[in-house]
Amino acid sequence: MSVLFPLLGVIGAGLAWQRFSPGGVSAGDLRRHLNALMLYLLVPALVFHVMVQAPLDRQLLAVVSGGWITIGFSGLLAWGLHVLLARYSSLSRATRGALILAAIFGNGLGAALPLVHQLYAGRQDEVALGFDLLATIPVSWTLGVYIAIRFGREGASSTSPFRQILSLPPIWAVTLALTLNALDLQPPPVIMETLEGLSQAALPLMLLTLGLALDFRPHAAWRWMVIPILIRLLGGLLLGVLFGLLVGLPAEEHRAFIWVCAAPPIMMGILFCDRFGLDTSAFALTMSGGVLVYLLVLPLLISMLPL
Repeated sequence: MSVLFPLLGVIGAGLAWQRFSPGGVSAGDLRRHLNALMLYLLVPALVFHVMVQAPLDRQLLAVVSGGWITIGFSGLLAWGLHVLLARYSSLSRATRGALILAAIFGNGLGAALPLVHQLYAGRQDEVALGFDLLATIPVSWTLGVYIAIRFGREGASSTSPFRQILSLPPIWAVTLALTLNALDLQPPPVIMETLEGLSQAALPLMLLTLGLALDFRPHAAWRWMVIPILIRLLGGLLLGVLFGLLVGLPAEEHRAFIWVCAAPPIMMGILFCDRFGLDTSAFALTMSGGVLVYLLVLPLLISMLPL
């Protein structure tokens, strides 16, 4: 548990920035600039540095396959949530759509990766990166966009999800890294050392950005937000345990896989809510509650597993 204290401290710094806005820079402005820095420089460097050296073996394939299965399982539970909300709640379609998105997609990069990196000294980074880049991002930009359009304003975007996926620099980085890895072509040491330096800057900034995005303002739908949080936490935990046992993941990789499966709602969901007219405040509060539960409850649950 003590390993989590530095991570909580960085997230707390983001929350403190929301409160005090040092230098007159608002949390929203700072988050937008940091997101751009990470999207176009730091995260691609991190992705390339890890994936160009990652062993392309059965275990990586299992992690990616497990990612797709986890998202599919979460999607089924989220459909049950949709039926429940439509029948027993008076929530608007925009709010229901936001809660469904929060239930399906986990924050593998922004929440799980820094934690997995800290717990396992970087040895299992490819678990979080493979899960997020090869499962979460493709599905979130297809199924996620479809859900957002269905529950939000139709026609809010004229750009196809496929083109949006291809426009993401981390996708370019993972494609190039896996290609060079498969061809057994390693970049020169000076390039790898530069990428390593950029990678080390990415992880704390992910946590700081997460702290800047947390929003605990009350919302009328707060009682229903417990359900997507539990889907992410307990559904991900259960599937992570069972899938890892089924395919025979080694103990450390199995634990890292569980951390990623149970990750709290994806921060990109805020972008989807803004762009497609869903209830952004409902998603933000659900994500914020999910982050707290993830950091405070999941470590205790994982510590009790006989892995």
